[in-house]
Amino acid sequence: GQGLVVEQKPIETKPEEEKPVIEIKPEEKPIEPKIDSVKVDTVAQKPIEEKPVEEKPVVKKPAGKPFIFRLQTADGQPVTGEIHLQESTNATRYQAFKVNEVVYVEAPQNARGNYVIVTQAAGYQPVSLILSYREPSPETGPDGEAIIPIEVSKVKRGDYIDFTNVRFFRNSAILEPVAQNELDGLVDLMKESPGYKIRVHGHCNGNQDKEGSVLGSSTNFFALEPGKNKIGKFSAKELTTERAATVKAYLVSQGIAASRIDIKGEGGKIPLYPEGGTLGQYNDRIEIEITKR
Repeated sequence: GQGLVVEQKPIETKPEEEKPVIEIKPEEKPIEPKIDSVKVDTVAQKPIEEKPVEEKPVVKKPAGKPFIFRLQTADGQPVTGEIHLQESTNATRYQAFKVNEVVYVEAPQNARGNYVIVTQAAGYQPVSLILSYREPSPETGPDGEAIIPIEVSKVKRGDYIDFTNVRFFRNSAILEPVAQNELDGLVDLMKESPGYKIRVHGHCNGNQDKEGSVLGSSTNFFALEPGKNKIGKFSAKELTTERAATVKAYLVSQGIAASRIDIKGEGGKIPLYPEGGTLGQYNDRIEIEITKR
């Protein structure tokens, strides 16, 4: 028999669907601003504050002429001390000036235009000379100051050393602080001249008894110490002896042998000025006598 014939239908091919092309755009990243790697000085960027220029005060020179009173020994060594300027040799008042530095001196009031100079230096003999204010010296310093050289000599046996600033608290044998500088000058003299021996003379204003204070157990020579000072009523002789003793104690504390120092209280029997006058306070004083050189 005949075989069964199967009719083969042609295979339909479906057209391929075209897929839409998706365009992939590159992702756009925001551009970050470049940061300069240089460090920014924030301080420098701050506005500069302009400070007002400070005007220096004008230094006003003192009245009078500039001087240097050069106190020195014969070999030119400077000496510490001061000079006193007086209108005349009999004047009771004076102007005190430091030596070896520039000082300003006003014109004298006398018609001659002169001053009397008196030197004051512990351990040296006082020197007196006349200063012409109008034509003081041919030698001048860099700023036009007149230089006045004054030569002084050491004291000798029998001489007395007077002090300007060795003073005591009222009715006491305790020294005022201003006294130390001149006493230190005496210490230097005693150390430089080991052969010197001295006597300390104490004085006071008037001979009457005084309620006051003396050193007592205190070792503070230049200040009152009520808890340690001895307080009581003292005769003029007792008070002035205690004053001389205070000066001696200070010299010994500075290394001067006690055997080189004698003391004597004079009371008020050798005044320099009238007891009740305006200068009576200067009768309270110390004098140093050179007993051996």
